Amino acid sequence: GFGAGSFIFNFVVTAFVNPDDEKLPKCDDDAAGDECVPDYYPDGSYVVSRVPACYRTLALCYLVLGLVGGSLLSDPQGSVGEAGWDDEDAKSLEAGNGKVTTPLLPSPSNDDLLVSSSASAPPPQKEYSTREMMRTLNFFVLIFCFFACGTGGMYISATYKSYGEAILPDSDDLFFTAVGSAGSLCNGLSRVFWGLLADRIGVLRTLLVMSAAFPLVLLVYSTCAGSEAVYAACVGCLFWCYGGNFSLFPTICATLFGTKNNGTNYGMVFIWFGSITAVLLYLISVVSMDYEDINFVVVGVATFGACTAAFLAFRAKQACV
Repeated sequence: GFGAGSFIFNFVVTAFVNPDDEKLPKCDDDAAGDECVPDYYPDGSYVVSRVPACYRTLALCYLVLGLVGGSLLSDPQGSVGEAGWDDEDAKSLEAGNGKVTTPLLPSPSNDDLLVSSSASAPPPQKEYSTREMMRTLNFFVLIFCFFACGTGGMYISATYKSYGEAILPDSDDLFFTAVGSAGSLCNGLSRVFWGLLADRIGVLRTLLVMSAAFPLVLLVYSTCAGSEAVYAACVGCLFWCYGGNFSLFPTICATLFGTKNNGTNYGMVFIWFGSITAVLLYLISVVSMDYEDINFVVVGVATFGACTAAFLAFRAKQACV
C-alpha cells in the first residue's frame, strides 16, 4: 500500500523470494548464456520460482489485515460538539446545511491558500458538486499539478531498485530492500511533516516548497548517486517529498471546491491523477531508453509540476486582490 506499509513488507518479500541474497546475473559473463536478459533473473531460477507463491502469501496477508482493520472501524460516539467543534458548528451540521464557522481551512481573506490555517474564519464559499467542479479551470489545473508532482514518486517507487542495481552493481539485494523500506517510512512520516508545515505557512506555499525540492533531489539522484550513501539519501528524500502530495492535495481540493462533497471531489481528482500517471509510466516502459534518460524526462515532468503549483498559487492570490 501507499505510505509506510512497505517498511515491513519489503523485508517480508525479500525473505520469501530471495532469502539467499542472490544477485542478478551479469550478462557480459560468458557463463550467463545467450538467453540472459539484463535486469532480470533467468526463467527457472530459484528467485523466479518463488514469485507466484509470494503473491499468494501477500494476498492472504492483505486480506487478513484488511478484515482486521475494517472490523476496528466505528462511527464516532457522541455529538459533533464532542469531537472538538463548537456548539454552533454542531447545530449547523445537524440541521443539514453543512456549514461550519470553525476555521478548518486557510482563510481566503489573507491570500487564500497561502496563509496558515490559524488565520481568521473563512467567509462562506460555494460547495461544488463533482459535476460543477469538473467544469472549472481550477479542476484541470489541480489534476495536472497533482499528476506532475506525483508521477515522479510513482516512478521512483517502481524503479529505485532496478536503477540502483544498474549504478551500484556490487551492492546486494538486502541493501536495496533496506533502502526501499526506509524510503517507505519517509513516505509515511513526511505526511505529518508537510501537514504541520502547511498549518504554519499555508498549504500552497508548502506545495511550492515540496514541488520545487523534488526535481532538484531527482537531479542529484540521476547524476551523483554513485555511492550507496548518496543513493540511499536521495531515495529517502524523494519519498519524503512524494508523501507530501497526499497531505496537501486533499486540503487544496476541499478549499477550492468546498468540504461538503470533498470525498467524491477528491476521489475524482485522484482518479484523473492515477489514470494520467499510469498512461505516462506505460509509455515510458515501452520506449527503449536508459534509466539516465528516463530520469531526466521525469525531472522535466516534476519541474512542470512546480510551475503548475506556482500558477495555482498565483490564481489563489489574484482571487483575493
